[in-house]
Amino acid sequence: MEKPEIEDLITKKITEVSPEFGQKLAEVKLEVTEKRLHFVLWFGGALVAVFGVLLPLLWTQRSADRVDSAIQEMRNNLNAYMKMTQEQDNMTAQRVDRQIEKIEEKFDAMAEKQQKQIDQSIVAMNQKFDELSGLQLRKPVLECFVNGGKLHGAAVTLSMRDINGVIYGTFDVYNSGDAPAKNVQIRLYADLDISSAMLEGHYSDWVQMEIKDETNYARAYRYESIIESIEPKDKEHLFIAAYPNDLKSPSYKALLKIFYGQPDPKMCLFRVEIKK
Repeated sequence: MEKPEIEDLITKKITEVSPEFGQKLAEVKLEVTEKRLHFVLWFGGALVAVFGVLLPLLWTQRSADRVDSAIQEMRNNLNAYMKMTQEQDNMTAQRVDRQIEKIEEKFDAMAEKQQKQIDQSIVAMNQKFDELSGLQLRKPVLECFVNGGKLHGAAVTLSMRDINGVIYGTFDVYNSGDAPAKNVQIRLYADLDISSAMLEGHYSDWVQMEIKDETNYARAYRYESIIESIEPKDKEHLFIAAYPNDLKSPSYKALLKIFYGQPDPKMCLFRVEIKK
């Protein structure tokens, strides 16, 4: 038998023996039952309070912690992303700055090179201009010298003797100007018979020509050897030679004309003196 059935049988027997004591016992059991019910209700209310209030609070607190943790994690991620982005921006800015510096250096080098080329071109143009201006202003000036003095008004003495029997003398055509004398042509007018000969390793090549301009002289000669140019401060060494047997006078008048591209030829009046 179950415990409640045993208690009900005991209560029934007691009531049969003493109805009053059975009634008291019933009242006591009723009171105990009420107290148990009150306890159950209180305990249930406590449980409801615990599970209905505390648990949601705990859950809410836990959820709040999770939210705070999630927010903090988001903040940390955001800060890390911002830091990484800032570093990438700094690296990009540095690369851009380096590229800009390289481009500026290239442009500076190109500009410097172009400036040097311009400066060199200006210098070259100025030099060319100076050269052209100088060339226009410069000109050759031919002068004739004998024995260290001017040939004009002096004498060329035929005193040296060659193994072939000719006697000869020398004079110099000197360029005292500042430009070359080009295509120099020389004519000699005299009353004596001048001979061509190899003298001192040079061929004195005077060729007789027809007189057309200076009719006061018995003969005219041109210097056959080509003198292409006499540079400034340079000279051409020339000879006058003749055979003694052809010379009847100790002195002969002579005229030298030199043509070298100038408006007027160089002219020298001198004498040819014979010293046998």
